[in-house]
Amino acid sequence: MDFSHHNAWFQRRMLREEEQRQQAPVPIPPIDAAVTDQRNTSCHDTTSGPNSANENDVLSFGQRVKGVGDERLRSLAITYLAAYDSGSRSSRRTIVSGMIEDVHRHGGRFLKPHPRSVSKTDSMSSDDVRKITWVELSPDEKRVKVTQLFRNLRRRRSRPSANSASNAALPSSSPAVIVEQIGPHDVLFGPRLDNPGNLRLRELVFSLSDEYDRTDRGQKKNLVSQLVETIQEKGGRFLKRSTMDYGKWEVVPDEAAHEKVSKQFRNIRRLR
Repeated sequence: MDFSHHNAWFQRRMLREEEQRQQAPVPIPPIDAAVTDQRNTSCHDTTSGPNSANENDVLSFGQRVKGVGDERLRSLAITYLAAYDSGSRSSRRTIVSGMIEDVHRHGGRFLKPHPRSVSKTDSMSSDDVRKITWVELSPDEKRVKVTQLFRNLRRRRSRPSANSASNAALPSSSPAVIVEQIGPHDVLFGPRLDNPGNLRLRELVFSLSDEYDRTDRGQKKNLVSQLVETIQEKGGRFLKRSTMDYGKWEVVPDEAAHEKVSKQFRNIRRLR
């Protein structure tokens, strides 16, 4: 595939962001307000029946799809994996936004099955896929989908070295990071659950709960990791009350953050 157009766009975007950072400290607009995601601010039914998804769409239902849109997105992820892994949060947001925009530019959408159109236990054939009624992913769900591709690629490439590193010494634990002021994107542990970050996490978990239930254990862990990264991409932290400094908070380890998200999925399943 020819990515020359996309490469040129990406370079212009990175240069523009670098120039903006060197000028007056204008706050970066939130991801939800990005131009690339303004056209799809909520999930809505697409046309149903055998023509519900076109070849340029990116489909999400817990199984590998090999449509043109899906393969194009994977190719872009492979192309920008190194830049994504080594980039800042701002650079990562730029890459993810560019990939979403590329799907839209080719007439594609990010789709998932309507909850009532497919059983959670179904193993779908190509004929089943054509019969599904699809709904469009929200802006946050699209970002989760793209970042999940990067994580999948990173995990596959690190597998050969996993065994050789199994006997390596465990890293020493670092002192907890103390936080005095809670941010709007932070996710809090404990009884105070009205923080915007907690509400946003619940919305994300609810919107992805059907996909979570359909996937196997490995993919569930992957999806949880992507939700954690989505929160962190916006500057959010997972915080618990500090036991050392009264009235302050501390950042929890990644393992605790993952367990927090997993518990949210389990809670939604029990409520159904």
